[in-house]
Amino acid sequence: MSYITTKGFLLRIVPYRDNDVILDILTSEYGLITCSARNIRRKNGSLQQNISPFIFAEFELFYYRDRYQLNSSEIIEHFSPLAEDIQRLTCLSHLSELVMDILRYQPKATKIYAFWAYASYSIVYQEDPIFKTYLAQLKFVTDQGFSPWIENCLICHDLIQTEIFHFYLNKGGILCDKPSCRKHGVDSSIVLLHQANISAIFYLINLPYEKCFNIKIELELRDEFILFSKRYVNTVMEKEYKKLDMLTTMEKFEKGIYE
Repeated sequence: MSYITTKGFLLRIVPYRDNDVILDILTSEYGLITCSARNIRRKNGSLQQNISPFIFAEFELFYYRDRYQLNSSEIIEHFSPLAEDIQRLTCLSHLSELVMDILRYQPKATKIYAFWAYASYSIVYQEDPIFKTYLAQLKFVTDQGFSPWIENCLICHDLIQTEIFHFYLNKGGILCDKPSCRKHGVDSSIVLLHQANISAIFYLINLPYEKCFNIKIELELRDEFILFSKRYVNTVMEKEYKKLDMLTTMEKFEKGIYE
């Protein structure tokens, strides 16, 4: 038995029994740590004020027989805008779900720590958190080995000289106009992308975390990028993520778009 002290981001809080919770903490040294926190939901519990979703904190954990239990915590960063901004909170909750889906199978993936640090800061403090979230999720899945093929035709590898590209989700890349190449794609899986968004995706894939969240695109191409990011991530993860749907619907209502 021993104690460890580590800094980390609190990605998820799950109620357990009457007064306990299970915490998922993303750390630099250990990857994902899942630990229990006893009596934290009890009124006036000693740890209650130092535990809230998505904080960055220093945690002291008791370790025994491959299990962790929270002993104490000290908040370093509250990410205070989350307390008053449902949009930013929903965006971070969505990204946390996606990240946790990977960490369940790769709990020691320590590189995800740096991604979360930059992505969460961008979503909480920068403009347009919805767009930042769709940037972040696309960057994340490419880092996990699901990079879209956008440099040339996926089948013949010829360069495509056009303003609008046909991205086939079922193939994971763009195809040219040749019938011999198009026959490999399914029409229902097509997402159309303008050259500007192809360039944005290219830079996103190749830029380091400290720069990739500064990517900007023209307003009229924003919805196209968001649609691609949503459908591509759902396809490669084989799961339909729905937390952001409410936010995009609210955006459309504000713009007078009714579907």
